[in-house]
Amino acid sequence: MGNNDYLIEKNEYSVEQTLRGLYTIVAYFIITTIVEYILGHIFIKIGGDLTFLSSLLNFILYVLMATSIILINRHELKHEFLRMRKMPDHVSKIVIGFLALYFSSALISNFASMIEYGANYWSLLKDGKLIADTTSANQSTIVSMLNNRKTVLLMFLSAFLLGPFVEEAVFRRAIFKVIKKEEIAFILSSSLFAFIHIISSFGDYSFLSILLMFIEYFVSGFVLTLIYVNAHKNIWVSTIVHAAYNGISMLFILSLS
Repeated sequence: MGNNDYLIEKNEYSVEQTLRGLYTIVAYFIITTIVEYILGHIFIKIGGDLTFLSSLLNFILYVLMATSIILINRHELKHEFLRMRKMPDHVSKIVIGFLALYFSSALISNFASMIEYGANYWSLLKDGKLIADTTSANQSTIVSMLNNRKTVLLMFLSAFLLGPFVEEAVFRRAIFKVIKKEEIAFILSSSLFAFIHIISSFGDYSFLSILLMFIEYFVSGFVLTLIYVNAHKNIWVSTIVHAAYNGISMLFILSLS
């Protein structure tokens, strides 16, 4: 492949690659449903500090997911890492990608906050109650774990190291291996990324709150997908950007506690 050996290989959509992508998605959903259900019940019977047990469960699940992803895709992941190092502009792609993710997230977050403020103001005048809250259950859990000394290390390992790798491997790489039509893969990748981050909020928040949360995570997922595609569909570029964003966000939360 010469000087362009960092580019996507021609057999990107081979049957084997598609099956590996499918196996990755199936493994992810088995672990986040069946395995989580079983371990969750075991932890409940053990008892103790619920915040610590929740953080430990989250960490174990991420370890299992990361391990399964590596076992399924180990050769391709190694090859993509080597391809990233040969990209002449991989550092600039990471820096620009991080800035794009940071500012797009800040912009959509401020937009959601404005909608939330307006909706709550109108609802207070009309019914005397609040109807919108854009702080998802997922985000609230992360904040509580970071503010707990027993769980901060586990939260750091999950959200900074394991989480970005797992999510990029599933919601970017695997989906683009399985879905051949890029436009559909784009929308599905961003939508599933948003859905998985707000699913724990269903039932406890208003429709408007859920919608605003979905839009925020969808935009983040869409930008990460753009970064992935722009980096010649190299998982490591989007993973590094994702990890850097999560790391900065956690440091900000810790600085306020």
